[in-house]
Amino acid sequence: MAADFDVTLVLYTTAEDLVAIEADVHFAAFRRQAAVKYVCIDSFAAAHPRNHWAFWQHAVAAFRSEFHAFVLLIPDCLYANDSLTRIVAALDSHAIVYYTVPQICRELVVGELEEMASRGSDGVRTLNIPRPRLLELLLKYINPKHAVALHHPTMFVTHPEYLLQVEPRRLGIIELAAHPLALRSPPASVTQAFNPASSRQDAAFLEILALGCEFTLKFIEQYYRWPALSAHASRYASLASWCFTFREHGALAFAETQAEIALGAATAPSDRRSPVRGHRLRYANVAMRLMAGQYRLYEFASATSSPEARRCIALAMCLPGLRRRIAALGEAVTVLLPSSGNIGDMLGALQSMGPASAFREFCLMHVVPGHLRLRRGDGFMLWPSPSGSTADAPRLQLVAAAVPDPREATATGKVLSYPYLIDEGVIVYGVELDYGNAASLVGSLSR
Repeated sequence: MAADFDVTLVLYTTAEDLVAIEADVHFAAFRRQAAVKYVCIDSFAAAHPRNHWAFWQHAVAAFRSEFHAFVLLIPDCLYANDSLTRIVAALDSHAIVYYTVPQICRELVVGELEEMASRGSDGVRTLNIPRPRLLELLLKYINPKHAVALHHPTMFVTHPEYLLQVEPRRLGIIELAAHPLALRSPPASVTQAFNPASSRQDAAFLEILALGCEFTLKFIEQYYRWPALSAHASRYASLASWCFTFREHGALAFAETQAEIALGAATAPSDRRSPVRGHRLRYANVAMRLMAGQYRLYEFASATSSPEARRCIALAMCLPGLRRRIAALGEAVTVLLPSSGNIGDMLGALQSMGPASAFREFCLMHVVPGHLRLRRGDGFMLWPSPSGSTADAPRLQLVAAAVPDPREATATGKVLSYPYLIDEGVIVYGVELDYGNAASLVGSLSR
């Protein structure tokens, strides 16, 4: 690649490590092929975290005018021999590039890599790994963190980065939360993780081009920490927070594709990028998007609403059947978030009188199909949906003033805020709600 492009390695390291790096024969051989820029991380301010994101963001910000593109290289990864060529070719027609980097066990693969390395007359050892060989290493030394993505775990997975699906002669790897590993310069509007900042994106999705060589037990706290059936509410809140933080635009689209590895005893493995197949995998994407939206709503409520409303949202994250009911309302919904009113009385009545299903109906009462155009100060009446109703429920009627309705189980309220966009398809209004006779409303919700 260095024969066709001006290649520069921007190397982030300490002054102490730089002495050892420059004395290494392998690094001297690399410098004969490409230029090197050094950035001493000892000079980073104490406020800068010493992690790969700080270095990558600094490189893109500091050198954006010098280079046509950036390819992020991870020191503990094995790259196939054509990886960089394929990444650069993709950057010719796309602004950012995603590809899959599953993990293997470092302790187990080291011996085989030692045998694969060839030594030249100058003492330089090189690894030349074709992609089929890279896939063989993955299948042979796959990290146990991926096993919990294949089987239903007895422990709660706090960082479900990957899902695996095995079929006859095929293995699919889906990355639920990813970020680009190459981008053009200067970058378009991107997040801190270099994902697109909006749904408009110009991304290339490539196959498995590298493997992360991680210690076997490095990720054990992610999948062997809490029993899956223990403290559901807090565990689901943790998972919702993870979905909200890591599943950004670009990553969402990448998660709808998979690295599909063809398996055969007589042939070397091969892979391709294909659309996600199977109900389990599609469900995971939909469920995590809803969890992220619920957490975003919870975060919004933390600044604008009552502790009781926030408690309802946290409980709703792990409520069985809620996702299916919300999905039945359509792609566009309006959420009425109580900022004041007697919601505390309602929760007390639900806890003492109502079945679990009544709480679900109470939550759904605040989710209205469609994007409602409401104004601050608008009064309205709100009542639960009829039993078994979906698309036309719950019901809301604007009124000149928020006055009690003669019918039972009717809430009255007033719009307190402008609309806020929480997620694509979801808008939120802060409202004042009076649920009237709590016992009557609980009785209606329980039917």
